[in-house]
Amino acid sequence: MTVPRVSQLGLFGGFPAARKTDPNSSHIAADLVHGQTNIAKSQRSQVLAALKKYPGSTSKQLAQLAGLDRTMVGRRLPEMEIEGDARCAGRDPEAKHELIWWPA
Repeated sequence: MTVPRVSQLGLFGGFPAARKTDPNSSHIAADLVHGQTNIAKSQRSQVLAALKKYPGSTSKQLAQLAGLDRTMVGRRLPEMEIEGDARCAGRDPEAKHELIWWPA
């Protein structure tokens, strides 16, 4: 089985989940998450439900409050912003590197 060095997602739109320089395992994972199984879509639904329940949260707070994986939440929120389901409303004054998110 040959594995493409570049995720097919970049060719047809969607969210590029692996860089050209990433190892093949990253491209396989990207195709699994965003490809036919579309795990990312299900994860975005979970994050959106949590965001509606806890608006005005950072990704860290949202993950803690909803019992979700922080990395997953942090990856899905920007995708949701592109899709128009979430919006970033600035940075947390206490943790300036953390963005505050609201449902769109």
